[in-house]
Amino acid sequence: MAPLLTPALFLLTRDLHLLLIIAAIFGCFASGQFTWMSAWLPELFPTRVRATAVGFIFNGPRFVAAIGTLILGTLIVKLGATKMPA
Repeated sequence: MAPLLTPALFLLTRDLHLLLIIAAIFGCFASGQFTWMSAWLPELFPTRVRATAVGFIFNGPRFVAAIGTLILGTLIVKLGATKMPA
């Protein structure tokens, strides 16, 4: 439902009340993809490493994204993309 509601949310809503209604419905489906993680994911690991493993899985992609952001910032500065046209 999230892919179907995305165009409706951003392209078809002109009224604030309709926007809030569609955004609430969209939020139920867009956030629903993470609901399995708190119930099923910890059961994949033994008790002695459960908290560490789940913490690593939740936060590992954040470290990758942070490194990507730093690399992108360096590339923008080196390639001169921050120069404003005269």
